[in-house]
Amino acid sequence: MVLHTALDHVVVGDDVIVPVDASGPMPEPTESAALRQIEKAGGTVTSVAGLITGVVCDFTTPTGRDVNTALHHLAG
Repeated sequence: MVLHTALDHVVVGDDVIVPVDASGPMPEPTESAALRQIEKAGGTVTSVAGLITGVVCDFTTPTGRDVNTALHHLAG
């Protein structure tokens, strides 16, 4: 889990975004508590798809189409 790394970066003023589906597996109660702690400290908890769609705003461009294809492959 990325809890301590995320909190260290929030403390120094960095924007912290944690895509929950890209971090290692943890027992659900532990993961939920850690993610709540990150959010409470000012970090953002999202998904890989949410992170990517926040960065790639136009899916009609060649890059956007490539990203869309990659997201569909990740989704299986």
